Amino acid sequence: MACLVILLVMKGVVTSVLCHERVEELEPSIRYCLHKIGESKLQASELVHIGETEGPALDLFKAKLEAVMAEARSQQAASMTEFHWLGHRFHMSNAKTRVSILKAQELEKELHDRIEGALPAEKRLAVFDKIFAAYNEARASIRNDLATAGNSENIKDDLSGLDKAIGAVLGQWTIERNQLLVSIAKSKLSKARDEKNEKVTKPEELVRLYDLLLQNTSDLSDLLSSGRDRKEEEVALSQECEFNSLIFRAERFA
Repeated sequence: MACLVILLVMKGVVTSVLCHERVEELEPSIRYCLHKIGESKLQASELVHIGETEGPALDLFKAKLEAVMAEARSQQAASMTEFHWLGHRFHMSNAKTRVSILKAQELEKELHDRIEGALPAEKRLAVFDKIFAAYNEARASIRNDLATAGNSENIKDDLSGLDKAIGAVLGQWTIERNQLLVSIAKSKLSKARDEKNEKVTKPEELVRLYDLLLQNTSDLSDLLSSGRDRKEEEVALSQECEFNSLIFRAERFA
């Protein structure tokens, strides 16, 4: 009889644990449903973070989440007819271009919002990669449109300007990403003194990263100097590139 009681108690404990685990796995889906019917103040950016939760029951949810967010992004992009950049306004008629740029902008907001919450460097790098992928998709669509624009100079000028703008945005994010890599490398260099098992950053690795930053700022400056009808904002960013180049050069030889 005592053995039976023990077995029943153990069964109850196991059942309770399994139920608790199941509820934890279903909680993101429940929060998602509440968001859909308007009973929750959950923001779209929070849904992205829910999708990062790990669990055996979440694969289907993640796929559904991405599909719904892609659909919502397409609907929102339909009203996004212009891209604003440094005083310029470029018309966007290609739906693929609009969706890709909107996705990149969502990721930019996510990156800035989560920097405030001390997002680990590795995850920030992963968001950078997604931003690059989204903007490169947009640029591919723009260049396809350029190839089929025919003899319409106005359309070509607008597409060329948009291509330049996206290229410059990519350049700025590349510099920011490489500055993060420098920060990570310096952190490992300082930790190596106290932690023998920590991977040591070699001085030449820092030099290589600063060389990349110097090339990045030079490329961005050249891009900003190209074309006609330059705005004051472009000139200001170009001057900022020159200033940053001096800083990177000084740090490289420090």
